[in-house]
Amino acid sequence: MFPATFVSRSKMVDDIDGDCYTKIEKAYNAGMPFFTKAAIREAVRAIDSIVLDGRSDETVPITGIDGATVSFRLRMGEIISGSSTFILKQPLLCYHPIEMMMGLIEPCGACSPSAHDHECACLPMAVCHEADKIDRSTKEIIHYFPISPKLKIQVEFLAYHDKWRASEGFDGLKSIFEGQDGAVKVPHGVNKVVAFGLGSLAWWGQRENSASQHALVLSVRDFLQARGLGKVACYAQDPDYQAVDKEILNLSGITVLDDPRAFLEVDETSVVVSIHPGLPVRQVVADIARPAVMIWHRDTYKQLGPQKADPTSPRVEQMLEKHYVEVEWDFDHKLFGDTAVYVRKI
Repeated sequence: MFPATFVSRSKMVDDIDGDCYTKIEKAYNAGMPFFTKAAIREAVRAIDSIVLDGRSDETVPITGIDGATVSFRLRMGEIISGSSTFILKQPLLCYHPIEMMMGLIEPCGACSPSAHDHECACLPMAVCHEADKIDRSTKEIIHYFPISPKLKIQVEFLAYHDKWRASEGFDGLKSIFEGQDGAVKVPHGVNKVVAFGLGSLAWWGQRENSASQHALVLSVRDFLQARGLGKVACYAQDPDYQAVDKEILNLSGITVLDDPRAFLEVDETSVVVSIHPGLPVRQVVADIARPAVMIWHRDTYKQLGPQKADPTSPRVEQMLEKHYVEVEWDFDHKLFGDTAVYVRKI
């Protein structure tokens, strides 16, 4: 992943080790949302204006915790040469968890707060590009993992889907959504499932995990539709999706959205599924909505490691404690990690 080009900053830069860190901590403790739908929507508007409307002179604005707006210029199609050669693809947002902004965990790659020196230290988000590794001479894409033929992926996806439906994990999840144990009740009015970071079906090394997690998404849709309250939409976002993923998932009933658009679908009528993603989904969700149900990995702020893409935070833990009931269920930890179901209190 490569950062977009820094263009300008609307205010003078404060001292990164002093004033900026103080502002970040003060704003966080005061409950200021670091991630908002308005900011995400504005970034999408600017990106679409550039990519779809061809307005190459426009920049993408991101406003920091200190109130300064930083502008980024996109670099799509640019070739980066070094020990390897890359071509920059579509833009996306990089999300900075509070722990990274405060220097408590190591930055995760080129789009960390320090990627543009002090100018971006107070940004909760930045603009970046995915990149394909290419052959220096032919410019053909070099995949990090072999990509299987579409038919083979489809057949295996269906097989893993059937395996999931025959598992204890499926039965346990079904009982939660049907309210069979009587302990919790899934709120009414849920009309969509939004998934983040479930991985590519095309990569052999993670295919069973990815297929099983996408099968879970489809099962949640079916559980909700069985209530007879209308059609339930499914959305998924992952920059690792290949073209074949988008085809297969679309045929199965899952609409693939480019980053950051899936976050705009998260609201009180949604179920969020996110199992060890490569971005801080939990911290973004905690700022923008209170979904009806969340299915994601379980850990605590005390378990924070030196580098983690989706760390929890005091704000996430407060949200779970105040607004949600954690429901245990039996499942295959190899496929789903240490995952829990969180149902919003009624």
